[in-house]
Amino acid sequence: MLVQIESPFDKVNHNILFNKLMQSKCSGGVVQTLYNWDSCYSCTFVLRCGVRQGGVMFSVLFALYVNDVIMKLEHSKLGCYVGDTYTGCIMYADDRVLIAASLTMLQKMIDVVDDEARNTDMTFNASKPAVIRIDKNYKHLCTPLQLAGELLCYDMKAKYLGMSIVSAVEF
Repeated sequence: MLVQIESPFDKVNHNILFNKLMQSKCSGGVVQTLYNWDSCYSCTFVLRCGVRQGGVMFSVLFALYVNDVIMKLEHSKLGCYVGDTYTGCIMYADDRVLIAASLTMLQKMIDVVDDEARNTDMTFNASKPAVIRIDKNYKHLCTPLQLAGELLCYDMKAKYLGMSIVSAVEF
């Protein structure tokens, strides 16, 4: 089972981001420089959320911001492994793919992601996630999954990073 979840870059809460930077033992000087970055080049104005897309630091800061989601999934032992390597959550930028062997496990993973999103002041668009079944019963109706109280739709095909993933008997 696969579910693709998107979360927006423009919803990064700066207070949470700076707390995560400090918890990661990032140098106080680096945190202070980032905190005062805008005032170095322009008038000061308040930004309460967002990471500047296309900026040099945006992917690093966003990865730090959402890293706890992946760590909680891995520590929960939910999802798939290839040998000893956790592959239950694959992420690039703000797109995540959750991979589980059962619907029950996948729903638990979605719940972990949703709980952590609430902790980091992020929201998901429940109309965007695609649930793809890859197993011998992929054509049969099954229990709907939920994200943030919204039912997720099963799809026969989804695109992830330009690659099409198709519901079928095998990957």
